[in-house]
Amino acid sequence: MTLVATLATGQTCYWPNGVPNDVVKPCPVAAGTEAAACCFEDHYCLTNGLCFEPLTLTMYRGACTDDTFQSSGCPKYCDKSDIPGGDSSLHIGVWTCGNARFSCSNLQNCATGNFTVSLPGKIMLNEAASTDLGDSPAATSTTGNSTVTCPVGSDTDRQGSISLGAAAGIGVGVGVPLTIIAGALAVMLLREKKKTANTTQTLEMTENDGSKTGGSNSQFVWGYANAVAPELSNQQHVRHELPQ
Repeated sequence: MTLVATLATGQTCYWPNGVPNDVVKPCPVAAGTEAAACCFEDHYCLTNGLCFEPLTLTMYRGACTDDTFQSSGCPKYCDKSDIPGGDSSLHIGVWTCGNARFSCSNLQNCATGNFTVSLPGKIMLNEAASTDLGDSPAATSTTGNSTVTCPVGSDTDRQGSISLGAAAGIGVGVGVPLTIIAGALAVMLLREKKKTANTTQTLEMTENDGSKTGGSNSQFVWGYANAVAPELSNQQHVRHELPQ
């Protein structure tokens, strides 16, 4: 898997209606674009301007660093109230309608408001992806762009949970792009391995200090069932569907 991004600095994010929002975070600026899309914390940024939520394998349109929402790089999807399912004041889930067509908010809008996504999505190295990758990847920098190569685990590489192959199969069932699935799962596996290693180290320290704590024979096995989705405000609980 390859993650591609242009280095970015902190900027203000705006919904399509021009209202600033400090809940979402700026993404890196995709190559060849002027502005950066904005996604919720712990979510991944895609080069087509959309956002990817790795725990549910879904996608949505977030905000942009251009308050007019006209610059290249702004995700101009579901950004107007006259679009079926669209809204200019918040983020909107993107659903697959089949045949490379998509809709805003729900599948019912496929009949009257479907659209295409002009660019394929690759995961960019934003803060969430960088944190999940930790020190594992090798990075190079060329003309302001960073490329991170991430090793993908084997089909049985897991922590008492779901395998890459099984999860990719689930992704196919809901129309998730295999390239995004593979990339996201690779990052997630690295994250869970890191958490498992940290948890094991903590447990060993606790057991070794049994004279003070009374000791412990408990064991903790990290798996995807233990993962907790990030908390969003009431207006932010929207189910997103990934296009194919």
